[in-house]
Amino acid sequence: MISFFRYGALFSTALLLAACATTSPSAPALKGQWQMLGVSASGNIQYELDKTSISRQGNNVIFRDRKTVIDPRQQYYSNTPAYKTAISTTQMDCARKNFRVLDVTLLDQDGELLREDHFTDTDLRPMGITNGSAAQQQYQALCQDKNHSFNQE
Repeated sequence: MISFFRYGALFSTALLLAACATTSPSAPALKGQWQMLGVSASGNIQYELDKTSISRQGNNVIFRDRKTVIDPRQQYYSNTPAYKTAISTTQMDCARKNFRVLDVTLLDQDGELLREDHFTDTDLRPMGITNGSAAQQQYQALCQDKNHSFNQE
């Protein structure tokens, strides 16, 4: 009888530790109402917007986007670790047709945090929106298409 309680307690402790080990600090980053925008020209990155994150102030829109690498082995990574998912908060100026990343969270294939970066105005300047880019798809959804569901306030 005592061995049952001892092993039962050990089993419960092991389950608790396993649950803690698999709980990702990035779980809140994945929450949202994600809507697919499209894929990259290579077909290896899927672009999505979190509809619940969109806030507008004049010509500026702040939103979260998620980029998911379909096959990380085929992706070229420059200045970042090899990630599966990147979740960014971005500010887009619809009048000037530019954007600036405010912060980014990189997650591995298991949803574990690889890196988090926050950028000030001097760290990262606004960038122009180029044809065929994720930013162009975001611009079209958030700034151009007046009937798009993203523009309903």
